[in-house]
Amino acid sequence: MVKFSRKKGGGANGHPDDGSVSDISHDSTLYSTNSKSSAFKAKFLGRKNKNKGTSSGDTASITDGSAGNASKKKHKTGSTPSPPGAVAESPGAQSGSVSSAGRTRTHGAKSLNDSKRMAKDAKSRFNIGLVYLKTGDYSKAQDNLEHSLYCHIQLNGHDAKKYDNVTLFAVASVREKLGECYMFNDAVTDKCIALDHFEEARRLLKSIAKEDAPDGVAEAIDRIEEHIRKPNLRNSAKRQGRSTRLAPPTTNKYTQKYQMQGNAKARELMGLGAAGGAIAVAGATPSGGGTAAANTKVITNPAALLHTFGTRVQKGLEQLEDKLEDIFDSDSDSDNRSMATEAEGFANAMSHLQRDNHRTALNYLISLNDEGGKNADFKTQIVVHVMKVADGAMDSEKVTVATDAYDYALSVQSQDKDADSDRLRLAKRGAIKGHKLLAIECEEMRDYSGAIEHRVTVYKLLDEMGKFMAAVTQLMRAAYLHGERDDYAKAIVVLNDAVRRLGKGIRNIEMMPADRLQLLIQCLEMRAICQAKCAKLSEALGQYDELLPLLAKTQGTGCARYNAALIHKAALLFTMKNHKVAMITVGKYLKAREIAESDIESEEAIVEPKDHLLALDTTAACYLKLGNVDKAIDTFEKKLEFVKKEMPDSKELRGDTMHKLGCLLAYRQQHNDALPYLNEALNTRKNVYGSTDKSVIESSFAVAAASQTVGDTGRALKEYDELIAKMNNVNDHPVNTVTVHNSAGKLLFEDGKIDRAIQSFRQALKFSEAAEASTQLMADIKLNLANGLSAKGEAQKALKLYDELLKTKILKRTTTFFLTLYNKSLLLINLGEGDRAREVLTKVTETRSSNADVVRGNCFMMLGNLSVSDGDIVDGLAQYDEAMDNIDGDDLDSRTVIRRQIAIAHLQSGKYDLAMTVLEEALEDLGEDDSNKSSSLHRAEIWTIEARLYKAKDDLQTSKNFAKLAVDAYKEELGPTHPITLRNNANLQLLLLAEAEELPKAEAKSIIDAAKYDMEDTLDAFVSLDDLWQYRLDVASLKTNLGLIAVWQGKPKKARKLVRQIGEIEIPEDHPILHQVEILERRVAELEGKKSKRK
Repeated sequence: MVKFSRKKGGGANGHPDDGSVSDISHDSTLYSTNSKSSAFKAKFLGRKNKNKGTSSGDTASITDGSAGNASKKKHKTGSTPSPPGAVAESPGAQSGSVSSAGRTRTHGAKSLNDSKRMAKDAKSRFNIGLVYLKTGDYSKAQDNLEHSLYCHIQLNGHDAKKYDNVTLFAVASVREKLGECYMFNDAVTDKCIALDHFEEARRLLKSIAKEDAPDGVAEAIDRIEEHIRKPNLRNSAKRQGRSTRLAPPTTNKYTQKYQMQGNAKARELMGLGAAGGAIAVAGATPSGGGTAAANTKVITNPAALLHTFGTRVQKGLEQLEDKLEDIFDSDSDSDNRSMATEAEGFANAMSHLQRDNHRTALNYLISLNDEGGKNADFKTQIVVHVMKVADGAMDSEKVTVATDAYDYALSVQSQDKDADSDRLRLAKRGAIKGHKLLAIECEEMRDYSGAIEHRVTVYKLLDEMGKFMAAVTQLMRAAYLHGERDDYAKAIVVLNDAVRRLGKGIRNIEMMPADRLQLLIQCLEMRAICQAKCAKLSEALGQYDELLPLLAKTQGTGCARYNAALIHKAALLFTMKNHKVAMITVGKYLKAREIAESDIESEEAIVEPKDHLLALDTTAACYLKLGNVDKAIDTFEKKLEFVKKEMPDSKELRGDTMHKLGCLLAYRQQHNDALPYLNEALNTRKNVYGSTDKSVIESSFAVAAASQTVGDTGRALKEYDELIAKMNNVNDHPVNTVTVHNSAGKLLFEDGKIDRAIQSFRQALKFSEAAEASTQLMADIKLNLANGLSAKGEAQKALKLYDELLKTKILKRTTTFFLTLYNKSLLLINLGEGDRAREVLTKVTETRSSNADVVRGNCFMMLGNLSVSDGDIVDGLAQYDEAMDNIDGDDLDSRTVIRRQIAIAHLQSGKYDLAMTVLEEALEDLGEDDSNKSSSLHRAEIWTIEARLYKAKDDLQTSKNFAKLAVDAYKEELGPTHPITLRNNANLQLLLLAEAEELPKAEAKSIIDAAKYDMEDTLDAFVSLDDLWQYRLDVASLKTNLGLIAVWQGKPKKARKLVRQIGEIEIPEDHPILHQVEILERRVAELEGKKSKRK
């Protein structure tokens, strides 16, 4: 039944779609009186002034064209408008009318053409607006963009929910550019309008599902939000407030542009797109004018007028009756409208699905369900359409959308007790598949939390479907993922649940089905590992005790799983410090492996390589704890061989194994054997992890320490330098900073780099104080620092540190205490205080404490040196014998030093043969191994003494040969610029000068010149060491010898200059060099006297 419910003014121009363009977002600020568009003023404001009856307000309106058209017809024809009903009576009107089908075809063709034209205008006007916007003509840009927006609305309607994604993007783009027009236009003061456009554009774009979004949506949102954050927009909103804005115009100027002559044609045009709701019911006569009115005749007959009036009254009564029937029949009509609306909603959703906008379709169906009815048929249709979306999304590999759709279908059906079982089963199967795929995807991305959620969901769905085994499998997978997140406590809880589920209804494990038993064994394996990770060692051990019999029963003791569990149990026992039982347990596996390897037919290993490596590590660790280092070394050698053979690409394992093997060899004092492993471990770890990794720092320290031990000072210093630099840039490194600086300082001290050694000791002391290290460690560092200061010549600072250590009560009669006494005595000897030094040394030798044994032999040696220097050779030799008795027989270095001192004592007493015998014995003990730096340096010292011995015997040639051997050895081991090398090279030149003195002057000249040049180079080298105070005596000796050469060459001025320079050097009063200086001064004076007499 036709409803007569159209509101007054609901003609063509009274349609709601003729309102503001901003109705799409219920925006009230799209059109403002502040717009400066000249075209807008010309078309609207000017027209207002011409039309009668329109208000002079600020808003433009589009008036109904009926009156105007009728007025024009009357003016042209001179006839009055025909009354209603006249058309029916007019034969001319009937004969001249167009058929209904023809009118429909004509209207459809016109609508199609107008739709195409309007769509084309929407695009072209938008592009034109962009051009004007870029050129800065904001008024024209605004006009064209508003036109484009109007076209979009006429084509698609006001309801944005019915837009497809392309239309949403297009309308949002227009909104964005309109916002830019208002924002950049300085003539527009109300920037809130721009803000509204931006916010509406953002709302439209965010309504697009991410899965279905066209390209550029995310960038557009970012761009719009950047505009919204601009201060001028935010400040404008705060300053004016949204409630104070003017209302938008109720009409749009572009309506008039597309309005045709005659209200009927206007209605046809307004039927475009979603605006078709404003068209009158088909077959209704247009009200007021139009084509039919134009063809009617004017009725002037009174009878006709009366008949017309009666007809109108009758039609009015009929309309009233229809309206009353509509009122009583409103429920039926409302249902029809509701069904039509629902059908239209489902059609819109399917249109999104046809365009592969699965997420948009799903969201639309969800919103439709939230807004729709609650009857069963509607819910069924919702489920059917959601399942279609889910299946389509799954086919398109949109797993997330498909899973959400299946879940939603399940949730809807769960509310219906009478839901279709087949459809429910299909929804569950789809949800299971989707959640499994999402879980796998999350696992690949290491999103274990998300994967766990999906696995638990699958578990619940499978449990609801009664698939017990599959459900428990999902629980186990969730437990595994908890382990990947290092959340072993939650993994244990999940595994406990799985074990309970598996044991439900089973009174005796013997009765458990085989497939369920296998899952139980797997759960027990996982739970044992998780309990061990959570430090629940006793529970884990009990779990292995429960697991091993099951494995032995089901698979046998030779299977991989049984032996792997056996290895893990052994490792657990070692962690629990039950080393003997751990050794027995892992021994069972090793024995089984030996048997398997002896079987020619068996080619496969019992366990996986990683489990075998764990067994070897456990075995080596047990050997170390039980004190069998050699067996541990053998085990690591087997491990290295296994890694190289079975896992050649695993550089990490190879580097780790070589490092541990090298450290064990170094612990066994086999440093020469350890260095190759440590070097290869260091290089391997550098290639794998980079130079700043913790493992690389660990290997660098091991290489430095081993190199230092074997006497490879250069390599050790290099590694220490790199190590210190790395530790400054790496936090939480595995080596002790104090130990590194202290060890580096000792190495630098031994290498003669005193300043750097002192710096390292001070750094070690600083870090030890910051770390609140033990008193013993800080005392050791202070002792090293005092020794460095003593060697540098800062005697008072060194003595202060020695005394501070000796006064520390906790150090009394400790090894550090006696070492401090010994080093203090050395400093006193250098200061010429031999008596005080003898008192200190005697105090150490007479003590009964075993802690003094470390320095007792050296103290006897120093007492012997004091006696020899005093000329008491007999007492000195007796002291040296005591020293030999108190030195460890394996301490080759100390024994060699004592023998050198004995030889020097015999040399001073003129017993050259005894001295030579002692030196030969020392050389024999050292052997001929050139790889040991310490031995090479000892040999060089002995050769130096032999050179002195042969010089004393006036055998200059042999003396010179031994001196050359010593210099070459020093150059090779210490380098050509080392102070010891320079000092011995200077002594060699003295031998050459002594040899030249016995030759004629002509023959001696070349030898003396060569010696002079070498001495000058040596002098420059000492000066370049930047420590003239420490080497001042060496410099004084060289300058003295150069002065003597200058005298021999007859150069008194040069000799006098050298004498003056020597006079500026502080030389101890009792030093032998002073005698040489006196000889030089006397000869220089004699030469100057001879030169003056000649003049």
